Parts: sequence; C-alpha cells; structure tokens
Amino acid sequence: MRLTELQSEQQISIKFLVKFGKSGSEIREILMQVYRDNAMKKTAVYKWMAGFSDGRGSVTDEERWPATSRTDENSAKVHQITRENHQLTVRIITEEFLASKQITMLEHPPCSPDLAPSDFFFFPKIKEMLKGRHFDDIWSNTMAALKANPQNQFQNCFGLGAGISA
Repeated sequence: MRLTELQSEQQISIKFLVKFGKSGSEIREILMQVYRDNAMKKTAVYKWMAGFSDGRGSVTDEERWPATSRTDENSAKVHQITRENHQLTVRIITEEFLASKQITMLEHPPCSPDLAPSDFFFFPKIKEMLKGRHFDDIWSNTMAALKANPQNQFQNCFGLGAGISA
C-alpha cells in the first residue's frame, strides 16, 4: 500500500474516532495496533485530531500557499553566498537578501523591557515541570503546576523580599 493511501486511511480513521469520542492517546494506540511501523507520528495524530475536533470536514491535506520568496533565483543566490563563505549565519544571509531587495530591517534591543521577570524566573520552572508530558487537558495540568510552586518562589521572581507583601 502506498504511503499516501496509508495516510488517507489513517486520517479517515482519526476522523471517525474523534466523532466516536476517543482521546488522542487512545487514537494513537489504535493506529499503532493496526498500522504498526507505518502508523502516523503522535504529533500528526494530534494535529488531525485537533482539526476534526474544530469542525474540519476534509480528510485531505489542504493546499499550501506558494512561498513567494522561494524562487530558483533566490535559491541560487543563497547557494552562491554559502559556497563563497561557509561560516555565514542565517542572519547574515537574511540581511544581505533584505539589503539586495532594499527592505529595511529594524533593529531590536537584546533585552526587551516588555518582558516580565516571570518570563525568566518563574515560567521556566513551570515549563520544566510540564516538559515531556502530554495532556488531554493542558489547562488543569498547568494550573496544578502553578499551585505546586511555593508562594515565595513567585514573590522571588519579582524581587519581593521576606516580609514585603505584593
């Protein structure tokens, strides 16, 4: 059976199982039992499941918009630039491309004042607690992770010392 036929068959199965009320992990398990090594990856199963849950009717991949900047001419230029200097970074190549098209690039500060201290101190701890796990209900699991942290950790991320209330 061709790969596209396998994908279509699994997409139809996912649509049916979503309507049947199965969870993402149950759908993935069923696909693994039936298709074994040819089963869709977990991320693809969840992507299709989300689409069908949101009312998507089609089981085929939608056409993508053409990439207007991906032309043979641009590809040749990037290839030439990287052949001339192998140590170029993506940033330098992008800057040269934008300059050749006379597109102004805005400078950004290394640290934005819009970022809150919690972005650097508190949220990474929450992310670490949730990393590598999959949830059917992300909201309640995130709230549980938030509540598992002591109050003083949250106060510390804003520099509130002992005896000072927020």
